[in-house]
Amino acid sequence: MAIDYGRRHLGIALSDPSRVIASPLRTVDIATPDHGITVAAALAVEWSVTDLVVGLPRRLCGEEGSMALEVRAWGARLNSASGIPVHFVDERLTTAEAEQVRHLTKRRMRSDDIAAALVLQVFLEGER
Repeated sequence: MAIDYGRRHLGIALSDPSRVIASPLRTVDIATPDHGITVAAALAVEWSVTDLVVGLPRRLCGEEGSMALEVRAWGARLNSASGIPVHFVDERLTTAEAEQVRHLTKRRMRSDDIAAALVLQVFLEGER
């Protein structure tokens, strides 16, 4: 399961059982980052997830800024709460790519779950 972390929304994506194809699941509104941990951990249990992949926001130059530090800390708390390994994947440009997909498909909803699917696909391809 992949998560596109945001302070107000989590984009959630899942892979197929053979871990080849990533698909958007949903975007979840959260009240606080801790609420996001509760929601993500519950979804991981519901879907029998074995690995969590969290998009890591890096600057275009590749450096990690304050948001990346926040995401790393959130991911560590998610790992503690769920007991499921958390992997971080560079999410540079996935938001822009997700917006393009959203416009091409004429989707009216937020694109956070699409961004999560893009991050998950990168992770899955790296496993092969």
